[in-house]
Amino acid sequence: MYLKLTNGTPSLYSIERLRRDNPNTSFPKIPSAAFLADLGVYPYTRPDRPDVDQLTAKVIDGDFEQDADGNWIWPYVVRQLSQEDAAGNVRSRRGNLLAESDWIVTKSIEVGQSIPADWAAYRQALRDVTTQEGFPYSVAWPTKPE
Repeated sequence: MYLKLTNGTPSLYSIERLRRDNPNTSFPKIPSAAFLADLGVYPYTRPDRPDVDQLTAKVIDGDFEQDADGNWIWPYVVRQLSQEDAAGNVRSRRGNLLAESDWIVTKSIEVGQSIPADWAAYRQALRDVTTQEGFPYSVAWPTKPE
Protein backbone atom coordinates (compact mmCIF):
# COMPACT_ATOMS: atom_id res chain seq x y z
CA MET A 1 0.00 0.00 0.00
CA TYR A 2 1.71 3.08 -1.30
CA LEU A 3 1.08 6.69 -2.08
CA LYS A 4 2.87 9.07 -4.38
CA LEU A 5 3.54 12.70 -3.62
CA THR A 6 2.99 14.94 -6.61
CA ASN A 7 3.60 18.63 -5.91
CA GLY A 8 3.16 17.85 -2.22
CA THR A 9 -0.22 16.15 -2.73
CA PRO A 10 -0.46 12.44 -1.81
CA SER A 11 -2.47 10.04 -3.95
CA LEU A 12 -2.91 6.26 -4.05
CA TYR A 13 -0.16 4.50 -5.91
CA SER A 14 1.30 1.02 -6.40
CA ILE A 15 4.63 -0.56 -7.27
CA GLU A 16 3.01 -1.98 -10.40
CA ARG A 17 2.01 1.50 -11.49
CA LEU A 18 5.49 2.80 -10.67
CA ARG A 19 6.93 0.17 -13.02
CA ARG A 20 4.38 1.07 -15.76
CA ASP A 21 5.07 4.78 -15.32
CA ASN A 22 8.82 4.16 -15.71
CA PRO A 23 9.13 1.47 -18.42
CA ASN A 24 12.79 2.24 -19.14
CA THR A 25 13.90 1.97 -15.51
CA SER A 26 15.26 -1.18 -13.94
CA PHE A 27 13.78 -1.78 -10.50
CA PRO A 28 14.92 -4.13 -7.79
CA LYS A 29 12.52 -7.01 -7.14
CA ILE A 30 11.67 -5.50 -3.76
CA PRO A 31 12.45 -1.77 -3.82
CA SER A 32 13.76 -0.30 -0.57
CA ALA A 33 11.98 2.53 1.21
CA ALA A 34 14.87 4.86 0.37
CA PHE A 35 14.70 3.93 -3.32
CA LEU A 36 10.95 4.58 -3.39
CA ALA A 37 11.29 7.84 -1.46
CA ASP A 38 13.69 9.12 -4.13
CA LEU A 39 10.79 8.64 -6.57
CA GLY A 40 8.25 10.30 -4.26
CA VAL A 41 6.60 6.99 -3.36
CA TYR A 42 5.93 6.11 0.29
CA PRO A 43 4.23 3.27 2.15
CA TYR A 44 1.19 4.08 4.24
CA THR A 45 -0.79 2.27 6.88
CA ARG A 46 -4.52 2.03 7.30
CA PRO A 47 -6.09 1.79 10.75
CA ASP A 48 -8.88 -0.68 11.42
CA ARG A 49 -12.19 0.50 10.03
CA PRO A 50 -14.28 1.92 12.88
CA ASP A 51 -17.36 -0.03 13.87
CA VAL A 52 -20.31 2.37 13.77
CA ASP A 53 -24.08 2.14 13.88
CA GLN A 54 -24.80 2.29 10.17
CA LEU A 55 -28.29 3.57 10.88
CA THR A 56 -26.90 6.82 12.25
CA ALA A 57 -23.36 7.23 10.89
CA LYS A 58 -21.16 6.41 7.93
CA VAL A 59 -17.45 5.78 7.58
CA ILE A 60 -15.60 7.59 4.80
CA ASP A 61 -11.99 7.83 3.73
CA GLY A 62 -10.09 10.69 5.30
CA ASP A 63 -7.15 12.54 3.80
CA PHE A 64 -3.64 11.15 3.99
CA GLU A 65 -1.72 12.49 6.96
CA GLN A 66 1.63 11.98 8.59
CA ASP A 67 2.17 10.99 12.18
CA ALA A 68 4.79 12.54 14.48
CA ASP A 69 7.45 10.20 13.06
CA GLY A 70 6.68 11.16 9.45
CA ASN A 71 4.90 7.89 8.63
CA TRP A 72 1.96 8.18 6.27
CA ILE A 73 -1.50 7.12 7.43
CA TRP A 74 -4.77 6.95 5.52
CA PRO A 75 -7.40 7.37 8.24
CA TYR A 76 -11.10 6.75 8.26
CA VAL A 77 -13.50 9.50 9.28
CA VAL A 78 -16.84 8.88 10.96
CA ARG A 79 -19.61 11.21 9.81
CA GLN A 80 -22.87 11.36 11.71
CA LEU A 81 -25.90 11.26 9.42
CA SER A 82 -28.33 14.13 9.51
CA GLN A 83 -31.06 13.80 12.10
CA GLU A 84 -33.62 13.33 9.32
CA ASP A 85 -31.66 10.54 7.63
CA ALA A 86 -30.81 8.80 10.91
CA ALA A 87 -34.43 8.97 12.08
CA GLY A 88 -35.59 7.54 8.75
CA ASN A 89 -33.13 4.66 9.04
CA VAL A 90 -34.16 3.88 12.62
CA ARG A 91 -37.85 3.99 11.68
CA SER A 92 -37.17 1.67 8.75
CA ARG A 93 -35.40 -0.85 10.98
CA ARG A 94 -38.24 -0.60 13.48
CA GLY A 95 -40.74 -1.29 10.68
CA ASN A 96 -38.77 -4.34 9.59
CA LEU A 97 -38.65 -5.68 13.15
CA LEU A 98 -42.40 -5.15 13.53
CA ALA A 99 -43.01 -6.91 10.21
CA GLU A 100 -40.85 -9.84 11.36
CA SER A 101 -43.11 -10.24 14.37
CA ASP A 102 -46.44 -9.87 12.54
CA TRP A 103 -46.74 -13.64 12.43
CA ILE A 104 -47.41 -13.81 16.17
CA VAL A 105 -50.30 -11.35 15.82
CA THR A 106 -51.75 -13.28 12.87
CA LYS A 107 -51.39 -16.61 14.66
CA SER A 108 -53.08 -15.24 17.80
CA ILE A 109 -56.00 -13.84 15.80
CA GLU A 110 -56.40 -17.07 13.82
CA VAL A 111 -56.71 -19.18 16.97
CA GLY A 112 -58.82 -16.60 18.81
CA GLN A 113 -56.28 -15.90 21.54
CA SER A 114 -54.68 -12.77 22.89
CA ILE A 115 -51.21 -11.84 21.72
CA PRO A 116 -48.73 -13.25 24.25
CA ALA A 117 -47.78 -10.54 26.75
CA ASP A 118 -44.05 -10.71 26.00
CA TRP A 119 -44.71 -10.22 22.27
CA ALA A 120 -47.17 -7.40 22.89
CA ALA A 121 -44.60 -5.68 25.13
CA TYR A 122 -41.88 -6.17 22.52
CA ARG A 123 -43.99 -4.71 19.73
CA GLN A 124 -45.00 -1.75 21.91
CA ALA A 125 -41.36 -1.13 22.83
CA LEU A 126 -40.55 -1.05 19.11
CA ARG A 127 -43.29 1.52 18.53
CA ASP A 128 -41.91 3.58 21.43
CA VAL A 129 -38.36 3.71 20.02
CA THR A 130 -38.99 7.17 18.56
CA THR A 131 -39.92 8.55 21.99
CA GLN A 132 -36.65 7.49 23.62
CA GLU A 133 -34.37 10.24 24.85
CA GLY A 134 -31.50 10.53 22.40
CA PHE A 135 -33.52 9.33 19.40
CA PRO A 136 -32.37 8.79 16.69
CA TYR A 137 -28.68 8.66 17.64
CA SER A 138 -29.03 6.64 20.82
CA VAL A 139 -31.63 3.89 20.65
CA ALA A 140 -32.00 0.98 23.07
CA TRP A 141 -33.56 -1.75 20.95
CA PRO A 142 -35.86 -4.16 22.78
CA THR A 143 -35.02 -7.85 22.89
CA LYS A 144 -37.20 -10.12 20.78
CA PRO A 145 -38.98 -12.79 22.84
CA GLU A 146 -38.05 -16.40 22.23
